[in-house]
Amino acid sequence: MTKATTLRTENSYFSFLPELGCQWTELVLPIPDQKQGEKSISVIQGYKQGGDFFSSGNFCMFPWVNRMWPNSFIEQNELKLAASSKNSHLVLDGNGFPLHGSISNSPWRRTNSSNSYSLDYKDPVQLRKCQLEQSFELRDSSLIVETKILNQEPNNWDYSLGYHPYFQLPHGTVDDWILEFHGRVKNIPLDQNCFPILENFGQIETLPYVNVKTVALKFLSLDHLYYFPEGLSISLYHPEHPYALNIESFSSNTNNLFPFCQIYTPSNRESIAIEPMLTPGNFEKVYFKYTERKFRKNHFFFQISLQLRSIK
Repeated sequence: MTKATTLRTENSYFSFLPELGCQWTELVLPIPDQKQGEKSISVIQGYKQGGDFFSSGNFCMFPWVNRMWPNSFIEQNELKLAASSKNSHLVLDGNGFPLHGSISNSPWRRTNSSNSYSLDYKDPVQLRKCQLEQSFELRDSSLIVETKILNQEPNNWDYSLGYHPYFQLPHGTVDDWILEFHGRVKNIPLDQNCFPILENFGQIETLPYVNVKTVALKFLSLDHLYYFPEGLSISLYHPEHPYALNIESFSSNTNNLFPFCQIYTPSNRESIAIEPMLTPGNFEKVYFKYTERKFRKNHFFFQISLQLRSIK
């Protein structure tokens, strides 16, 4: 069994596996209003060692998010990849498209900084190198995740970054929960393979903003992509309880935000994936590319918190 690392405050608890992709096993946050007798709740469907790595917890997606094809980061570019491919670090969807990047279960090493872990990446095709660093700041009512990416090449190169957390509430199932979008948001259509139906970023600009900001999840099966120009901001709550789980990307610099989010409901209806992402899937085709100059670090943030919600 891989040893877990645990962070604690007086009222919160976070556990993860640095040697297994920094996969999350538990996140417990205190309830802001404890009149109903509960003191804290688990808000992540934690990964259980030996189980399906990609269906619980939270893992990092890099250098692409969700599906990408053609894929400049892998050695084989046939239309379909066999499950026995020598790229054994890849996970494929039912159509043979590579999913979730190539570092998801790679080991991270602890740095000299507190609660910070790094990973060296080298893509097997163009041999480009960079260093990733994840930092976790656990507070009494929130967890802040910061990711830094340092290019180690003399030239720019393109990538995407994202996270794939599975959230849950202790009350009911997905069918009992409510999603609420904050700020401006657009729904980006996907094709039958879950690739964005877009040719360039300009097409995102022409899409209308979502009018209905509150979505009851009962009977909904989601694998939907959303764009938040001012940064991701979503709440998940049960209508009979006064608090909400908030997933947000924040920064005074808009270049440090996660502006995209894929939302997915597994068929067992026990959790919901709300995935902060820098770009949509297939980013090389449909979106401007994130680039880095040599020895320059880019920083990206998102936060998970439990707070009282405004009841109208």
